[in-house]
Amino acid sequence: MKFKTRCIPCQVEVRYRDVIKLFSDEDRRYRYMMDIVKMLHDLARENRDPAPVVATKMFRFLKIGSGVDDPYRFEKHIANMEGLKLLESLEEHLENMETDMRKMDLLSRLVLLGNSIDLGVAGYRPPSVTDLIREIESMNVKGRLPMFYKKRIVYLLDNAGEAVLDRLLARELQRLENEVIAVVKGGAFQNDITVNEVAEAGLDQDFSDVVSTGTDAASIFLDEIDKELVDIIRDCDIIIAKGMAHYEYITEVEDRLSVPIVYMMKAKCEPIAEATGVEKGSYVILRRGI
Repeated sequence: MKFKTRCIPCQVEVRYRDVIKLFSDEDRRYRYMMDIVKMLHDLARENRDPAPVVATKMFRFLKIGSGVDDPYRFEKHIANMEGLKLLESLEEHLENMETDMRKMDLLSRLVLLGNSIDLGVAGYRPPSVTDLIREIESMNVKGRLPMFYKKRIVYLLDNAGEAVLDRLLARELQRLENEVIAVVKGGAFQNDITVNEVAEAGLDQDFSDVVSTGTDAASIFLDEIDKELVDIIRDCDIIIAKGMAHYEYITEVEDRLSVPIVYMMKAKCEPIAEATGVEKGSYVILRRGI
């Protein structure tokens, strides 16, 4: 998905949040924001790369300039702790599901909702299980997750906290005799889960394996990720890709992957909503090659 006009103010706004977090001095903030605006101008003018490519380059610039290699480390920790509490509360409810199809549908909606629950915000209170289930039942979702049996699935994770809830879907997929390999970032990109939070989030308990991208890129940039991961992806049966960044990048390289893909996300912005044919704020399960 190419960089859109609406992506320009969005990128500035998100990077402004980073600058405010990383620098306390107003003069430094001003200088770095001017650098960000110039960098964005140059990057967007050259070749209109997908938004995750642009965002990755600018986030790296701020990490280097600040000397902070993981700006959202604390927020990710809080998100994972809240996610674990929510996971424990949900497990008992989910044990009572009557059919595989019913449970799969509920779990797919739950992990979609996880894409919008901001567990990393200070003071945020996760909803009760009753409220969460009620919201899952009524949420607007375009598409449906297929039933998979005895497949090798590569599961591209997104944010911390959210990734904890992805364990529930991974657990069910493994119960249906699928191999489910989680892919996490090798270094920090915003509040995405990385190899450093795997044990904290308990990912090793419910995925068949957890593999690092070997890079801090926003998605699986094929010119950056470890060769081991490239081989795993090309040998798998299905990719499940969580979040908008994966959608924005992978839709540009699908022909190089030649693997069926299921995108799962909340359409949080107008370009994604337009590209997927839904209203902004809707949830999407989009199949490619399935």
